[in-house]
Amino acid sequence: MAGIPNFPERKDRASEPDSQASTHFSEIGNDRVIPESEKNVLPPGGRAFLDLLLRYQLLTPGTVHDFLEQAPGPLHSYTDGEILGADLVRLNHLAG
Repeated sequence: MAGIPNFPERKDRASEPDSQASTHFSEIGNDRVIPESEKNVLPPGGRAFLDLLLRYQLLTPGTVHDFLEQAPGPLHSYTDGEILGADLVRLNHLAG
């Protein structure tokens, strides 16, 4: 859909080297380390929420694009509609 970034293509895990430089999540204690390549990727929960808002015409594709460009948090942090919706309201893209 217009305005929502695509997910990066999946890599063939068999051809990936087994190293710390892998693009997959790693754990340090209880903290997740997110690779730079995935910090600007919208997770499935956030993407589904934006898709619904577009489908019900509560947002326009241009508004979604503007929000994603000026989002106060990194895109990987929008894991569900509640988090994403709060920032949409805060930036006056959606009424609360």
